[in-house]
Amino acid sequence: MGRFISVMLVLLLAVRSAAAGETCLMHDAGPFHVEWGGQGQVLGARIVSRDPRWELEEFDWHGTSSVVCKTCADDQLYGGFLWLALNGPSRRDLEQAVAPGATESRMRRVFGTLRSDFRAEGDAVAAAIGTLQGRGRVIAIRDPNGRVNHVISLAVAEGCVELFGVLSTKNGAELSPDRLRGFASAIDVERYQPVLEPPPPPKGSPPKGPPPGDARRGPEQKQRKSLR
Repeated sequence: MGRFISVMLVLLLAVRSAAAGETCLMHDAGPFHVEWGGQGQVLGARIVSRDPRWELEEFDWHGTSSVVCKTCADDQLYGGFLWLALNGPSRRDLEQAVAPGATESRMRRVFGTLRSDFRAEGDAVAAAIGTLQGRGRVIAIRDPNGRVNHVISLAVAEGCVELFGVLSTKNGAELSPDRLRGFASAIDVERYQPVLEPPPPPKGSPPKGPPPGDARRGPEQKQRKSLR
């Protein structure tokens, strides 16, 4: 009886979560898109470029995409890496997501082990990409040779969808969070409704359409047969 009650509580919580719009179960994902849902409904979100100067490129692993603006000025954001993910709002901490340690962890997905010192330069500030709201923060990265590069760590979200980014200028020069404004006008996260394929018929079910014998008869033959 105790096990039955536990199972029922789990099911009730799942239904309540779905009713509140918080069903963030993964359906499909790629470098530029993510799909999720439950209760027979699937939703999708994808990264898109609204500015032809900014190009999206698929990276090799970990659901990573790269973005670059080859014609942007040296003191503007030049490019970086983006990650689109799913997570329940109750488990989200966007302030922590732009901390030095979290930024280093994301960069390890691209570059492997980093023997560099990551430090925050100033506090996190409000940031937005389309309808996704969150935080942005400048992080200084000092390599073993003493050279310092600067990046903006980005973490924004809406509903189940989260977007993380590590962005920089062409030469890693010092920058301010204000540089995110130009990037936010060029890159967006677009919602869409996935087209789902119908499920395959159950095993042993008869094929759809006329019986094989009727398919070889013309209309006159079928009529003669029906009059016999």
